[in-house]
Amino acid sequence: MLSKIFITSLLMACTSLSAFATPAKPATVQQLINETKMEQLIEQTLQQMKPIADEQILQEAKETLGKKQLSPQQLNIVKQMQQLRWQQANLANNWKNIQDLMVKVYQKHFTEEELQATLKFYQSPEGRSMMQKMPIVMQDVMKNIQSNGGDFTSPANSEFETQMKKLKQQLLSTQAKPSK
Repeated sequence: MLSKIFITSLLMACTSLSAFATPAKPATVQQLINETKMEQLIEQTLQQMKPIADEQILQEAKETLGKKQLSPQQLNIVKQMQQLRWQQANLANNWKNIQDLMVKVYQKHFTEEELQATLKFYQSPEGRSMMQKMPIVMQDVMKNIQSNGGDFTSPANSEFETQMKKLKQQLLSTQAKPSK
């Protein structure tokens, strides 16, 4: 009986603690985004991913054509494909959209108290040191992804897919036709 009362009291205490947690404020999330220089970190990461994506498209074109070397015309089409993918990535990764999404997600998963504690850390010498090292860490991650052949893209936009198919068809049409 005593254990039931203890367990019930413990459950009520845990429930009441979470009920008093303050929801994260958008201004605090924004402050954390600013403090961690998230926009620059995302931009640097995207810039580091571009050569990986470009190389993937080049390799896909070579595989599609079954060639080790591409003609100047084929390389021009590959360049268009690379530019198209980069434009698509930039549209999908518009900072304003990412920022709005981050605010919503942070508010969903963190309390105001958690974000305040995180801000306090990032404002400390250790937190600042971590943020200074983060671009190097991300660059190292990208190099490892590239060396492992990772594919970071998953295009979902139908217009993007349509344009990429057209360019692949155009690329295929550059192959010399066997004479009969």
